[in-house]
Amino acid sequence: MNAKKSFSRRPAIGPIFRRLFVVGAVWTAALVTLDHAVQAHIVMQHPGPLGESDIPQFLVQARCIACHDAREARIGPPFIAIAIRYTTADDNAKEFLAQKVLYGGAGNWGAMPMVANPQVTAEQARVVVRWILSLRPDQG
Repeated sequence: MNAKKSFSRRPAIGPIFRRLFVVGAVWTAALVTLDHAVQAHIVMQHPGPLGESDIPQFLVQARCIACHDAREARIGPPFIAIAIRYTTADDNAKEFLAQKVLYGGAGNWGAMPMVANPQVTAEQARVVVRWILSLRPDQG
């Protein structure tokens, strides 16, 4: 009757998982903080207005080219396809696209959503949209 169960001497698993969860949460917070610092640095590299010659490098720094290319489809549509779709874009459509750059969205180009870009300012988004819409199929 006094027989002890063999598993009763093992350490409780719950505290171990709680410690792992806390460590994971700390690492996640550190990575998010680092990501925000990197994004702030990207914005600071272009404190003034973007010129047309600055845009290709800005697209690299803002990580746009991770999903987009000028002519080839990647995760997102190529810039030229956006330019063709919005050939007759008025100011409201341009502002809509700038907001998509800033806040992301889904449903316009298939199931894959576009991620938000908090590292990009509203004015930078507008300049990039104007540049994209200036592309023509017969260029380059």
